[in-house]
Amino acid sequence: MAKRWPKLLLILGPILACIFLGWWLYSLPNKPSALIADDDLLQKIHKGGLPKDYVLIAAKAAWNHDPVTGRFERSFDCTVGNLKNAPFDGNLVCDAFEKWVAGLVSVQSVADDPGGPNEVCRVIRYAAPGTTGQLRYVLKPPPGAAPDVNEKKPPSPARSLEIRITEQTKQ
Repeated sequence: MAKRWPKLLLILGPILACIFLGWWLYSLPNKPSALIADDDLLQKIHKGGLPKDYVLIAAKAAWNHDPVTGRFERSFDCTVGNLKNAPFDGNLVCDAFEKWVAGLVSVQSVADDPGGPNEVCRVIRYAAPGTTGQLRYVLKPPPGAAPDVNEKKPPSPARSLEIRITEQTKQ
């Protein structure tokens, strides 16, 4: 009987180890993408998600997680400004931001969303390991900034940026 134990352990040991490892990996909770989980996300947007001469100033941020449904939500209300006081180039900012997002997650689609006048509103649908999500952002003139009808006044070098991220764990 004592001679059988080493042979039995050689056969059953790897099988039990594989079963335990599979159970352990299956029981791990799905983690959200960097768009939800990264604590320094705004600083990273400021450094890599905006063109060189633009700055990001955060006014409000919110985060919500429902562990039962596996739903994550994150939002930011910010101001994006041009450091050189030059006219604001919304297309340049949007292109840089979308390229930066594509470096973090696998972008499935980018679509324009109807917004108000002088607003750029887009929805980015993406997939990440373990989750799928949607990032909606709106780039618009700051509150209280009325457009000059005669265009005598140069456009404001700042815009309001609202970012809403909703992510769901894959089932």
